[in-house]
Amino acid sequence: MNENKHLDLLASIVLIAVSLFILISGYGIHTDSKEHISVSPGLLPLILGFALLLCSIIQAFRCMKDIGLYKGISQIIDWARARAKEENTKRMLIGTIILGIYTFILLSFLPFWLASIIFMIILMLYLKAASLLKIVIISGTSVGAIVILFQILFRVPLP
Repeated sequence: MNENKHLDLLASIVLIAVSLFILISGYGIHTDSKEHISVSPGLLPLILGFALLLCSIIQAFRCMKDIGLYKGISQIIDWARARAKEENTKRMLIGTIILGIYTFILLSFLPFWLASIIFMIILMLYLKAASLLKIVIISGTSVGAIVILFQILFRVPLP
C-alpha cells in the first residue's frame, strides 16, 4: 500500500492549497456582505475550508510519517517526470490549451454558436475523431441543437 503514498501526499498538498483559496474567498465574501458572521453568506465556505484544511493536514502528516517529506517529494517529482513523457499527458495538455482558447478568447469575441462550432471542429480534428465532413456535421448539429433547445425553447441565455 505504500507504493502510492507519494500520490496521497501530492493530493493533500493540492487540497491544502485549495482549502486556503476557499478560506480566503470565504473571508472575502464575509467582508463584502458586511453581515455578522453567523448570517454571512461566507460562513459555509469558511466552515468547509477549515474542514478541508484540517483533513488535508492530517493526511499530509500521515503520509510524511510513512514515507518522510523529502522521500515523498522526491517520489512526486519522479512520478511527474514519468507522466510528462507520456503521449496521453501531452494530448491532455494540448486539449486543455484548446479549451482555454475557447473559453477565454473565442467566447470573448465571437457569438456562442460560432465559437462553439470552431472549438468542436478544432478539438475533434486534433483528436482525429472522424473525417472533416463528419466533424463539421457533428459540430454544427450539436451546437444547433443546444441553441434551439436552451436558447429558443427554454429561453436560457447562452454566453
